[in-house]
Amino acid sequence: MTFATTTYFPGFGLASFRAQRGKRWAEIVDWVSKLPSSDPQVMAMSLTVKRVRRAVGAGQPACRDPFCAICASQTLAQFQGSEQQLIDMFHRSVDEMRMSIAGMRVRESVPQHAYATVAA
Repeated sequence: MTFATTTYFPGFGLASFRAQRGKRWAEIVDWVSKLPSSDPQVMAMSLTVKRVRRAVGAGQPACRDPFCAICASQTLAQFQGSEQQLIDMFHRSVDEMRMSIAGMRVRESVPQHAYATVAA
């Protein structure tokens, strides 16, 4: 499965990606690169890059990896916003990922017979 690869958020090739903005951005990239791929912050980083790509009209990346540090760096190079705007976008993505995951956990805890009652 593609999401199990290290390229979901690679621990390598990030020098250019982390250097795209200032010190605070680099610290976030360093922090996220140490987290497991299942962490909401890792997923949020990937989501942030996808949103930036869409905002700058970059289209799809040239590679097939879910998160390629080279393609992500090229995308961020086109982003005209400030470091703070990029960081804010990342934090919004983190919040969204956490809410989505919390929603999944709530749905998982609903007993199966509850669905049968609703359908009846």
